[in-house]
Amino acid sequence: MKKFLYSVTLIMITSFAFAQKQKMPFIGTKNFSFTMGNCCEQSISISKNGNCIIRGGASTNNKILYNGKYSNLIWLYDTKKRKIGGFRIDGKTITSLDKNGGIEKECGMDANEFCVTEFY
Repeated sequence: MKKFLYSVTLIMITSFAFAQKQKMPFIGTKNFSFTMGNCCEQSISISKNGNCIIRGGASTNNKILYNGKYSNLIWLYDTKKRKIGGFRIDGKTITSLDKNGGIEKECGMDANEFCVTEFY
């Protein structure tokens, strides 16, 4: 039992240390749109302490999609705690992921492009 508790403690410390060392791509708020228009503009805000908020939806109804610590891979869950998709953040770009981690492909002007876009 002591070995188990030691292992769990070590994993938790390692995970916390890794999370603290992740480099944030920016501090502040950036906007992005997978549709190349402002009808469905989204935003990501990252604070100095690593808190991250992603907002999305129609410009008149911007709801919070994620509110937690920054990570370059962020998963979104429904009200029943089921994974529904996520985002991968790579420096200047953000990618929309399906629930299996694949890149979504219903974006762009024709809704036929991969869901990868730059922040602005």
